[in-house]
Amino acid sequence: MERLQEVAFQVPLSFQLPKFYEQQTPERIALALRIGSQAVENLFLSIADQIREEQNSELVGQLEKKFLKKQEQYERERRTLEESLDHLRAKFSIDEALKTETRRQLMDEAKHIYKEVLDEKDKTIYLLKDQLAGLKEQLTGEVRTLNDKISRQLGSQEKGKAGEVSMEDMIKKAYGMSPNFDLQSVGREAQKGDHIMEYKSIRAMWEIKNYTRMVSKEEVEKLHRDMRSNPDFSLAIMVSLQSGIVGHSKAGDIDLEILEDGRIVVYITNLFRRDDPILYIQSLRPILDITESRKDKKILTSSEEVESLRFKVKVVHHILLKHQKTLATLHNSVVQQKKKMDQMNSEFMALLREAESECKNSLQELLANEETTEALDTLNPELFTKEAMVELTKHQKTFIEWFQDACIEDPDGEVESKKFLEALKPVLKTEKELKEVRDLLQDTVWPKNGKKLKGFRMKAEKSRD
Repeated sequence: MERLQEVAFQVPLSFQLPKFYEQQTPERIALALRIGSQAVENLFLSIADQIREEQNSELVGQLEKKFLKKQEQYERERRTLEESLDHLRAKFSIDEALKTETRRQLMDEAKHIYKEVLDEKDKTIYLLKDQLAGLKEQLTGEVRTLNDKISRQLGSQEKGKAGEVSMEDMIKKAYGMSPNFDLQSVGREAQKGDHIMEYKSIRAMWEIKNYTRMVSKEEVEKLHRDMRSNPDFSLAIMVSLQSGIVGHSKAGDIDLEILEDGRIVVYITNLFRRDDPILYIQSLRPILDITESRKDKKILTSSEEVESLRFKVKVVHHILLKHQKTLATLHNSVVQQKKKMDQMNSEFMALLREAESECKNSLQELLANEETTEALDTLNPELFTKEAMVELTKHQKTFIEWFQDACIEDPDGEVESKKFLEALKPVLKTEKELKEVRDLLQDTVWPKNGKKLKGFRMKAEKSRD
């Protein structure tokens, strides 16, 4: 049973404690406090967002109303001036022959006066438009700045959760086949780390840190306190994914520490900088096995025993680094062998295609019949799902003809799917035709939702190389 603690709060004098807290168990009371605090935080965040949106929309609405009101006023004045101008035109049009010169002078004068007025009004309208655009831009900038601040505040939490999920997957791949293996994510539980791993007959606490800065000494001391609070854990492992750990950034990005009761704490730094993080995690297996073999020994109480064990840990650290170098050498050897096998396979397939081509040419010369010749046109099985041209639909044959003109088969080649579809537009007009082409290509060539096609390249790209 988990130990209990007393917690004191200050509340208003008028506050009445709900009967729920007097009748329920400590676990349910703790759950109610946690859920209630989260609900209040979400409520305040929602209210703050709503207030910001209402203030922003209200300010923009006021400015738009003010602008529209001014515009309507200027339009009325403009219409009044135009009506006055029309009135003057009508008044002086009674006797055109006698008053032509007078009318011309008056018209010029009126135009000059009204033009100045209208130009001034237009300038005012443009000025108001610029002011409104500036205010909108200012409000947009303020909202963006506020969103950035909120994102930065929430970013570290989301980043930590992403690191925990990624690490959980790597631990399962590294130790998932071990006897009695089990992994639990307990990041929300106090004093339990981020993951609890069952390995054979021991329990190990994993603490994951996804910081760009150094993991502080306070985080290390907190891990020590968590281990003291959980004597059933045989081992603790702190992993910093992207940075070092204060006091424990050693050669090989690994360090060991012995607690006062003889239990081991392993520190791993800069895990994501490793070429193969999973293999690096697997290199801890000897430490886990040694811990499992010592789990039944009594807890150390003598300082001399602890100091002796700490001296041995230095030797263990050296042995572990040597073990990791051996694993890295083996890993590199396997990678090189795989590259050689891939190269040999590519050469074999090239020779096979050459032999098939020679055989086909010989048969085409022997059999001049057009239908037989088409039946002998075979397709590369590494690229296409069908073996011969005679099996293709009309649209698939059109695609093959375009492919032979526009592309070159290359086991190491790649083409972006967007570029490939752009080049296909003149050839394939409908989605149905495109689906027939997708059915013709192997899944390894055009993976579902893949951004690149593999196994060939465009001729234009070949010429640039």
